[in-house]
Amino acid sequence: MNPKFGVLVSPENFIWTKHGLLTVWELQPGDKIIGLGPNRKIGTFELTEPISSHGASELTTLDSKQITTTLSGEARVSTGDGISKLNSLQPEDSIDLLHAENCERLQKICVQREESASYSGTKISPKLAYLLAKSIPMPQARTEYTVKIVTTGEQDQKNVNKFLDDIKSTLKGRSFTKIGRIKGSGRFNKMHESELTTRTFFSSKILYKLSQEINLKQENTLRWNRRTEFQIPTFVRNNGFDVMDAFFWSILEVCSTGPKLIPIGTDKKDVMVRTFIKDLSWINGLRIDSATIDKGVPMIRFRRDKWKKLADRDENFTTLKEVGTSTGNAFVLPVPANWDPIIDSIAVRRHKINYKEE
Repeated sequence: MNPKFGVLVSPENFIWTKHGLLTVWELQPGDKIIGLGPNRKIGTFELTEPISSHGASELTTLDSKQITTTLSGEARVSTGDGISKLNSLQPEDSIDLLHAENCERLQKICVQREESASYSGTKISPKLAYLLAKSIPMPQARTEYTVKIVTTGEQDQKNVNKFLDDIKSTLKGRSFTKIGRIKGSGRFNKMHESELTTRTFFSSKILYKLSQEINLKQENTLRWNRRTEFQIPTFVRNNGFDVMDAFFWSILEVCSTGPKLIPIGTDKKDVMVRTFIKDLSWINGLRIDSATIDKGVPMIRFRRDKWKKLADRDENFTTLKEVGTSTGNAFVLPVPANWDPIIDSIAVRRHKINYKEE
């Protein structure tokens, strides 16, 4: 078989397209992939052939605060010392990520489809995506199709109330509130009485069914390394930047523990969740304060007081913490000459892909 030119990609990576973030095996001929073109300006090129499997391949994983990306070791990226193959990189090397001005352009290029993605006939808007990121199905509730909506502050609650009111005709349901106490909060006051809080619930078959696809779960604990689990289905990822962005900011609020700190603990297997968080944080201009494994729990931490506006970001690189090699299944992403697809937050140069003879 003749060699192809492209990039060997792990199925756990995300590729930026005109309509969102897709894994390589979700791509279809005709999809527009976002990349840096011949003039090094961001634009799109069309995928003209089906994605093919390369089978078991030698792969290199780059891990830092801002990226977790697995590609062929032959793939090339920009570093502080020029263009380097992944298999030649070492911890403490610096990788160039998408520059701030190109992040701004990507946000404008990545748009909803003319017929926006829907789920069972329900169109997914940014407001609905914001609500979905904080909705937990309550199958044991007395009222059928009830979800609990997780809110963490006054402004978050205002957003939820407004969005529920704005799209209640779409959701075809009703909201109600209950007053309860915050478990464990009594240890922080002299009377040792737990704090009161208002919890928002919504009864809607549409919201209930959609929230089952997200499957949000949070450990019922006040530990600093509390785990949060959720899924990011294609109707969220393939519906334009604004829908993904609303979902992302809502997840940050769900995990917030106060006015400054946002710790997001995930399950070890949830590589794609961590990659999604890292990708959206970089495109928004948010620096991750730390990405560590604390007592077996992968943690991503943000500090609101250290956030800068995207336009004010003066560093467009990330320093590698680990570089690992492995053998795993990979897919061939064909790339035309003079184009570098944006995989996660990296512009990746194409390389020659050889096939083993049968």
